[in-house]
Amino acid sequence: MLVNSRTKKNQFDFIKEVILFGTAKDDGTLFFAGWYADTDLSGMIKDDNVNGIRLRKGNILIGDNRTLDEFFGNSKTYQNFNRWFMGEIYVFDEGLIPNARRDDFEKNETYYEFKQKLEELTHKLARIPHARSKIRSNEKNLQEIPEKIEKINEELTNSGITDTRKEKLVEQIEALKKKAKNIDPRAYDKIKAPSPPPTSSRISSDKPLKVTQAANSPKIEEVKQTKNGLLNKLEDLGEQVESSTNYITQELPSHIPGRCRKEIYKIFNVIDRVLDEGLAKELKTQIIKELQPKSKKKRDNCK
Repeated sequence: MLVNSRTKKNQFDFIKEVILFGTAKDDGTLFFAGWYADTDLSGMIKDDNVNGIRLRKGNILIGDNRTLDEFFGNSKTYQNFNRWFMGEIYVFDEGLIPNARRDDFEKNETYYEFKQKLEELTHKLARIPHARSKIRSNEKNLQEIPEKIEKINEELTNSGITDTRKEKLVEQIEALKKKAKNIDPRAYDKIKAPSPPPTSSRISSDKPLKVTQAANSPKIEEVKQTKNGLLNKLEDLGEQVESSTNYITQELPSHIPGRCRKEIYKIFNVIDRVLDEGLAKELKTQIIKELQPKSKKKRDNCK
């Protein structure tokens, strides 16, 4: 099944599985039980008829898709995470009494016990979207940074550069270092959906969303090593750029005298300073091509 999220136009998340949960009171009787859909959590679910975890008692809807917002945290940001999920909670305790409008329960002792126990679930759910978002950022950087390192290496090896281009490459490398440092291996420890508790009278209220690091430790270690490797490569690449003497004037035709080379080099610096990378590279290539001698007898020399 697909659900539509608000983050991008026509962005859909798959429902990968339905997670069941339940909590008993201290006397062993079932307090509440429910389910929520495990998705990629790309954003708030668009359909207000679907989003939000809702409350039911005796199959009667209590409130709406916003009733449990405050159970997700004190801030508006965390409260909005309720509508990143879809699910239902069925309450069984007779002490939970719907109010006259049936938009919430009466605020009695049982209600506050219910709120305390349910927040063990909802507060942990509210942390999962941050972790999923961080993981998406991790995966993007883990893919893009090596590609950009390779691209810079190719430019240093196959193309001549200017002082301006060298400065821009150093800036790019520093930006890549920042992205690499922001890769967070710990995010993988916060995304695993909990295993359903037993549906018998043995349902436990002890940490219903406990997630162990061991389940994701290989991935955490892999990302740590990759992150450190990228930072080392970027450090080495920065030194290579700083010390590079592969200047673009070496690509100019041999018949062009030194004084002309210096003037052309100034022009290339201006091009690199004013134009974006792609257009600057194309323009410099075309200039070098135009400067090639048409024949041995006909060569342009600047004086």
